[in-house]
Amino acid sequence: MSYFALDNPLGFGLLQRDRKFYSYEDLETHQELRPNAWITPIGSWGKGQIKLVEIPSQKETNDNIVAYWIPNSARVAGQPFEVAYRIHFQSEDPLEVSSGRVTATRIGNGDNDDWKRIVIDFEGSKMKSLPATAPVKAVISVGQDGQLGQPNVLKNSVTGSWRLSFQVKPPKGQPLELRAYLRNEKDILSETWSYQLEP
Repeated sequence: MSYFALDNPLGFGLLQRDRKFYSYEDLETHQELRPNAWITPIGSWGKGQIKLVEIPSQKETNDNIVAYWIPNSARVAGQPFEVAYRIHFQSEDPLEVSSGRVTATRIGNGDNDDWKRIVIDFEGSKMKSLPATAPVKAVISVGQDGQLGQPNVLKNSVTGSWRLSFQVKPPKGQPLELRAYLRNEKDILSETWSYQLEP
């Protein structure tokens, strides 16, 4: 389970980004054709959090992922609670294509036995137009119990994408919530990458 605190969310959902048949090779369910589900709130929802639940499953036929909104304000039993939203089922990505998005995540061993190395690729037309000398920086969160080391951001001269790499030391026996995004001074360049590193 992952939690994302927000004040008056503008939208959230579950997206099927990989649309290549050869990534699934499934002639029965055609996972590559599954629609996105995007929620657009109507009115102000106030403060709360989106809860993402990823349920382990031994069978591919089980639906095992869900996301939903939890308001911060307490609900009173027997009192009505109204919330309005639109749900869109679509194949197109609801987010602007020019914004930076994560296209690859790689995790391996770090320099020391108890450290992990994380490498993330971000792509987007706005990012691609930046020169390699642009002051692109990463904003990285490793939870309150994680340790961060060797953060580095550089432009990929082959693809024009940007690569973030860093090392992290997770707490022993506990999962660690990781988040990162790229910015160029005050301009946010990418979506926020989020990952739960298991012990």
